[in-house]
Amino acid sequence: MSRRSFLSLFSVIALAMGLVASLVSCTKARQPQKIPSYQPFSIVQNIPLTSTCDEKCVSLKKEFRYVVYVGQQIYCYWDEKKKETGSDFDQIAADIESRISSTTSAQDYYLLLMEWAASFHDGHVN
Repeated sequence: MSRRSFLSLFSVIALAMGLVASLVSCTKARQPQKIPSYQPFSIVQNIPLTSTCDEKCVSLKKEFRYVVYVGQQIYCYWDEKKKETGSDFDQIAADIESRISSTTSAQDYYLLLMEWAASFHDGHVN
């Protein structure tokens, strides 16, 4: 085996070991919550149509609630980031959702999603 192919094989093995270690530490860091504190996905259907929130708006709010719900379930540093940054993710999510209206464009919604991701102060979630 040439030195070059050995280094390539070694690099692949090291990368695989790093990914496995990362997944294991993430899994151990936080177990998924059974009931998230922010609007559980089970009540996503309870978003009423209003004069400022038409069907498109309701659809975006449902999608946003699902994004928040999934984040609470799979982001293993949720609790640690809340403590570290002093952020109230529930309040941030509620504030962002309240800014979704009938006039929210796709670009506006994208910026709101970026704001949500940035609230974690973690470059990896972006």
